[in-house]
Amino acid sequence: MEGKCNSNTVVEVQGDGDDVNWLECISAIETDQGLLYFCDASYGLSSDELSVLSNFTINIPEGSHIYSITGYNPLNKVTNRLSNELANRQLLNDLNNLLPGCKIHRNFSYFPRRPYHFERGYTIVIPSDYEIRNHGMIIYSLSIKYEQAAFFRGVVMKNGVTIPYVVLVQGEYTELKEKLVCIKQSNSHPAFLHAANNVIFKDLTEVLSMLYQVLMCV
Repeated sequence: MEGKCNSNTVVEVQGDGDDVNWLECISAIETDQGLLYFCDASYGLSSDELSVLSNFTINIPEGSHIYSITGYNPLNKVTNRLSNELANRQLLNDLNNLLPGCKIHRNFSYFPRRPYHFERGYTIVIPSDYEIRNHGMIIYSLSIKYEQAAFFRGVVMKNGVTIPYVVLVQGEYTELKEKLVCIKQSNSHPAFLHAANNVIFKDLTEVLSMLYQVLMCV
């Protein structure tokens, strides 16, 4: 979610009984200057609980490309936290190997009205003079590998103003231009919306089970 926040299409998430409206997604990028929260303008301007700060801007050099992608919830099926984290760990390795030297920020996205739908991922910054020119196809290939419905692409213009797109990859390749706004941190932070989003407090049996699964993957 990161980049899957603003499709004009309602994409079904299997296993939770209803459809996702990506327009109601809130995303955040962990930048060097702190957390940058943003969402679709139609949701930010219509929600009483959100405070819109500005149009979407980011403190990244002009001409850069940014991509957001996750390994969470393949095929839009809500998946257990450990499987998601292991997928993200492998995704991070792939990003570092395929696009070496690029700055990678952590990100997350969530739905205040869907507390169990929470995703972590990565935002990678591609400098304007980067020698690998097919970076878009690399991200596209990774989204296919990790069975994602979409990823986020942005082109940074003057003063950090960014032209954002959501790229749908399941089925026909489609780019949809977004309208994003920066917002203040929502009161409904994902860590407090649902127990599965809180990484601090875990039952001992669950911890031992997670450790065992990690060891099996090493």
